[in-house]
Amino acid sequence: MESTSPAVNACLFSPCGTYLISGTALGKLHVWKFTQAAEGGDEEGGGLLPSRVAELQAHTVGCAIYALAFAETKSGLLLLSGADEEICGWKWDAILKAGSTMPAAVLRLENPRTALRRGALGQLSETSALAVDASGGVLYSAAGNGDAYAWDLTTQSMVSTFSGVGEPLHCLTLCSKRKQLVTGGEEGAVRLWDVRSAKCEHVVTPTTLAASSTASSGAKAGGGTVGGGGGAAATTGGGVGGWCGCVGVDDDETWLVAGWSDGFLCSLDLNTRAVVACMPTAAAPLAAAFEPGSDFHVVSIGAESGLYHWRLTGELETRATCSSPTALGLAISGKVGGKESGQQVIAVGGSAGTVDVFTDLSHRAFTLCM
Repeated sequence: MESTSPAVNACLFSPCGTYLISGTALGKLHVWKFTQAAEGGDEEGGGLLPSRVAELQAHTVGCAIYALAFAETKSGLLLLSGADEEICGWKWDAILKAGSTMPAAVLRLENPRTALRRGALGQLSETSALAVDASGGVLYSAAGNGDAYAWDLTTQSMVSTFSGVGEPLHCLTLCSKRKQLVTGGEEGAVRLWDVRSAKCEHVVTPTTLAASSTASSGAKAGGGTVGGGGGAAATTGGGVGGWCGCVGVDDDETWLVAGWSDGFLCSLDLNTRAVVACMPTAAAPLAAAFEPGSDFHVVSIGAESGLYHWRLTGELETRATCSSPTALGLAISGKVGGKESGQQVIAVGGSAGTVDVFTDLSHRAFTLCM
């Protein structure tokens, strides 16, 4: 029997690691607080005790939330939500006190509309991904109209447009040290943009991945053989790949991982732009991220009920089962209940309207229902 709960498209941990925020297909935000069980107490659920803090109608009913982010501003910490028709921001401390009454948004942005005949305007484009440059107070967003945008969070104005793709964007990540924005979308390409000029510097496609994999065969990366997961050339079929559903970079901005709808992830060296490995999945990858504090381990989810744990060189370490047939939102925190403990917590939102929480990558600790 199918769930009637709205899909959870996005998940995000608070900077302190104490709170988990989820965004649903009906425009609601759910906030959960994690505390650690007392020493010697019940360790079921990885020692975490979840409690619901708030359930808020953040956007118009039916206006799906696709992306969440935090931004530190002069007025305090903001929670940002990218949805079907707008990007909104709220003071985080107001969210925590809200309960069931949504506080007023302090930020509201809309993607530009296409100009039509006789002064008419096209439909608003959804925002599929968000990234924040904390040092510059800039928000980057990926839109369904094929463009990415840079927004000044102080003036709430658009400062740059990354255009020319033409097909909807599905994912985005920021390399702040390199001054690069990475986007991926329906056209099947990963593009690296210079954030200062808003110009595309490099394009990665399955075809170029295959060529890079062949050219760099036998090379070493982080102690493993390039193409350790089978090689991009063998998996992509010389150009087959489909759309790009996810991109992610490590903290040092040395490695990039991206996933294509034909069912594979590829990891690349950002310095040489050569393939490290190709990782086959059972369905289209929809989110991928490096483990906190690691430049060698990657987790990913997609249009299937699995949480994958990879080595950068392509070896699959574990695959855990999720409660939803499609896993949509992925969040990772290196803190447990707000404390640095060396243990990580992973949240996976899904199509069944649930959020699975993992403290051990081999199996889920518990499941939260919206």
